[in-house]
Amino acid sequence: MQTKVVLALGNVVAKSSKEDSESALTITVASLKDIEQNRPQLPKQSLKSLEIWLLSSEVPSVYNNPLELANWIPFLQQTAQLKIILQSSSNEKASLEPIHTSLLLSGLKATSEEHCPSNDIILHVERKARTSTQSRPLQNLNRNKNTVQLNDAMKNVVDDDDLIDEDDLLSGNDAFQPPNIDPNQQKKNVDDCGGRQPCDNCTCGRAEGKMLQQEQLTEEELLQKSSACGNCPKGDAFRCASCPFLGKPAFQPGEEH
Repeated sequence: MQTKVVLALGNVVAKSSKEDSESALTITVASLKDIEQNRPQLPKQSLKSLEIWLLSSEVPSVYNNPLELANWIPFLQQTAQLKIILQSSSNEKASLEPIHTSLLLSGLKATSEEHCPSNDIILHVERKARTSTQSRPLQNLNRNKNTVQLNDAMKNVVDDDDLIDEDDLLSGNDAFQPPNIDPNQQKKNVDDCGGRQPCDNCTCGRAEGKMLQQEQLTEEELLQKSSACGNCPKGDAFRCASCPFLGKPAFQPGEEH
């Protein structure tokens, strides 16, 4: 039964010992995208080790599927060893960004980066520590005892003389009382006629009141009233708001009727 898998990507030549050759399964593919078709059927949590070999100059082209590493997590034991070996023939700096992205998406982290004399780079990887998401019950607190202690302490701080009666905050002249409104003034404010002559089809009683008021005035009083400002004969544009001739056409003085 294989307990170790070696993934060789691109043109790399994976190196393995004789002991590993007996229990290791080597899979050689052109890139990570090609592993899905060659992935073996393995029991879950059966692998003790997983190694990924690739050339440092071919990282962008062969390490092209950041989610492929996550597909191998169910086959790994909790204490399995993970290594990513980058072979290099020169001192050129390899781009490790795609590798670190795949580790992040797989829930893994690189614990160390080993630089070999042969210019190879070995990334040692392990699983991130699991954190419990289960809720814990609250501690059984003696709330009654704490409440009594709090009340006893408040008795020494708060005195009855310091309390304010809410009824004392209200007085007879408080703003909550409705304002005093003069009924006559209110009627004047809601007068639709606006001080002019009653409408032809008046139904509010204003026309009748106007007629009674005019009948009570003598002709002399009417003339005297019209001559108070001298603008009554000129028309509505010159008349006062209380002029009795509002609504009537202009006329010559003495020809009010």
